[in-house]
Amino acid sequence: MEALEAEVRVVGVSPIRCPWCHDSVSKEGTEWVACGSCLARHHSECWAEGAKCASCKAAVSLGVSAPPRAVVVRVGDPWPEVARRLERRARARRRRWYLGAGMTALLFMNALLLLAVVTTAPPLAPFIFSIF
Repeated sequence: MEALEAEVRVVGVSPIRCPWCHDSVSKEGTEWVACGSCLARHHSECWAEGAKCASCKAAVSLGVSAPPRAVVVRVGDPWPEVARRLERRARARRRRWYLGAGMTALLFMNALLLLAVVTTAPPLAPFIFSIF
């Protein structure tokens, strides 16, 4: 039997290719972004176009020149809405405080009444304890 010989080619450096456009990405250049999950290198323009990794679909990027994230700006003045929200929260906080203070005062008055009835009028004590 003849021995099978395999032809082996040794390549100096494997090219790094962008998974979005499949062109080579230069390591020395500053126009690339790496995926935060799988570390696949993309061109900055390719990352901006796809808005995520073309290999693993992660949206977190690491890189020398990562494109800035989009900023959402509302049209109009947001302060009236913020002031309304803060006022609603303050009103709810006051209601909770008044409710807690009222319950505390009611319990304190009941305790005083019970103490006064028990200590000053012994004939009424069985009647009071039968109610509670």
